Amino acid sequence: MNIYLLKFGFYGIKNIKENIELTFYKKTVDKSFDPSLYKVKSIYGENGSGKTAIVTAFSILKKLIVFPDYLSDSNVQEKLRHIVNKEKNEFRLYADVCVYSEEVPIVFSYEIMVKKNQDTEIFEIYYEHLKAKKATYGKALFHDVFVIENGEFNKLETDEHNKEIIKIKTMNLLARGSGIAKIMELIENKKVNYEAELFYDVILVQGIFLRTLTFLNDEDEHYLFYTKKNFERIRDIKNATNEGLDKAFFQINEIISSQTNKVKKNAISSYENKIKKLTRFIQIFKTSLKDIMVEKKEMDADYYQVSLVFDYGSYSVDYEFESTGIKKMVKLYDAIQSVTMGFIVFIDEFDANINPVFFDKLIDYVRDFADGQLAFTSHNTSSMESLKDGKDAINFLTSDNQIIKWTKNGHYSPDVLYRNGMIEKIPFNIYGTDFVGIFGEYDE
Repeated sequence: MNIYLLKFGFYGIKNIKENIELTFYKKTVDKSFDPSLYKVKSIYGENGSGKTAIVTAFSILKKLIVFPDYLSDSNVQEKLRHIVNKEKNEFRLYADVCVYSEEVPIVFSYEIMVKKNQDTEIFEIYYEHLKAKKATYGKALFHDVFVIENGEFNKLETDEHNKEIIKIKTMNLLARGSGIAKIMELIENKKVNYEAELFYDVILVQGIFLRTLTFLNDEDEHYLFYTKKNFERIRDIKNATNEGLDKAFFQINEIISSQTNKVKKNAISSYENKIKKLTRFIQIFKTSLKDIMVEKKEMDADYYQVSLVFDYGSYSVDYEFESTGIKKMVKLYDAIQSVTMGFIVFIDEFDANINPVFFDKLIDYVRDFADGQLAFTSHNTSSMESLKDGKDAINFLTSDNQIIKWTKNGHYSPDVLYRNGMIEKIPFNIYGTDFVGIFGEYDE
């Protein structure tokens, strides 16, 4: 199932007060759609400009689409109280995605809005809209799949029988769970005739977002476990999946997080094979590594408890006590493997704890060999040289929440323009003397 993120926008997360939008593919999607030159998007900006907010917002979008009771979780509500912009007390997320189904590109446009209920202090969904079109020609038009306002379906593209069932079964539930996730629950529980086009659209959209991953420094490490569990539920819907979804399930089954400490017994051989590839990956950067050994113990009838031990010949180190740099490389392996297999991946601070030479080579690999899509934030400007020939690959986020796309300016490289304050609204015109007196060098 070939998938592609065409655009993503939001406001209301962290310090992003006004709407910002990342455009991945500017042309009209039709049968000639070819995103091969649009695989990578980088976002640079000053500290505190909101780069992490972009990855956080995309992570929230995925969770709203995938988890039917996402906003019913008290931990989620607590986190939202901290990360939703205090002036807005609401946030909007939207995305356009493309998926090939039976060799026809289908474009979905999705929007969801969440705000704090002033009486309960709980964040609730108050607007949701899903549109679709078969992009067989350039002027194809979107049609509404569904519209939800204030917890009720206002539009629902299906027959009257299914419409009545959906409205009854989702009554008073759409404030805490998205329409996509709630309809998926009805499909899984066989409460509706899922052969209708509405349900096929919903299955495709959730299937797309199950093949997206976000890597944040403070994110829990169970992302792949939950992604796999949700894909299993989609696969179990007989007659509702297609060859593309079956292939996607196979791929997600192969991606077992290197950082997990719990592996199903029937997946242990895949896990051990992955660790062999992880070993080869880290040996490229750290030649003194001899092997990564998998130590496993039985947890119960279904699972092994596993741990990784890094063997350097004369000594060994448990993963828990490895360096920050090596732990970062382990996490990056999961990310790059996912992009290689066709996933849409967002990484915050891709360059953190990585030698800039290694960082640049990983970007080169994704650009030239991966089947998926990578969007990342970074402070390391060396990667701009690799990305400057890509389409819309270099973007800058200003302190007033605007996305500035790099465009060629004479013979200046994007790195030189950025470092010398020549990018609009990003004035890096500071000098060493600007710090004089701040650190107390003249204090008596």
